[in-house]
Amino acid sequence: MVKTVKIADREINYQVINRRVKYPRLEFKTGGLVIILPEAATHDEQLVSKYRSWIANKSDAINSAITSAAKKKLVLHRSSRDFSVMVDRLISEHAKTLHVNPGKTFVRAMRSKWASLSARRNLTLNSHLRQLPSDLVSYVIYHELCHLTERRHNARFWALVERKYPNHDKLETVLLEYWFLIRDNEQKGE
Repeated sequence: MVKTVKIADREINYQVINRRVKYPRLEFKTGGLVIILPEAATHDEQLVSKYRSWIANKSDAINSAITSAAKKKLVLHRSSRDFSVMVDRLISEHAKTLHVNPGKTFVRAMRSKWASLSARRNLTLNSHLRQLPSDLVSYVIYHELCHLTERRHNARFWALVERKYPNHDKLETVLLEYWFLIRDNEQKGE
């Protein structure tokens, strides 16, 4: 179900999803606010009220990323083979630096994230990473390999990321901009 809330003089649409989860959470999935509640829960308005400033800040960041995306260009000349060689090299380098041993690597189209790491230590990369600058691909791989040491995005995780990427906040913003650039190109059929 889609609902609307007025925050900071603008209307924000959000979707409510009930799932088999213990705790409610708010997410911005591909630009839209999603509130995930335990199966029988109906307290989405309370969550929206409690996290109004977080929602406003995230919404501002997304709108800014969408505006900035129009000024970016994709790396369209990288072949699948070149991408595969680069990924293998980056995984090897980062795994050695972090003293971790990842499993297999897969590349496939993903609808809501740049990469993921499975419980079996397998790394799945979004095929759209092939179109991004090398430094961003490197960051995404390093970020995911850090999850082999620390699963959650907590202070220990971000401290580990900061060892190599003290500018990770900026890189996350740039990744968001590219996300919307790719989405817009796909919508236009490019």
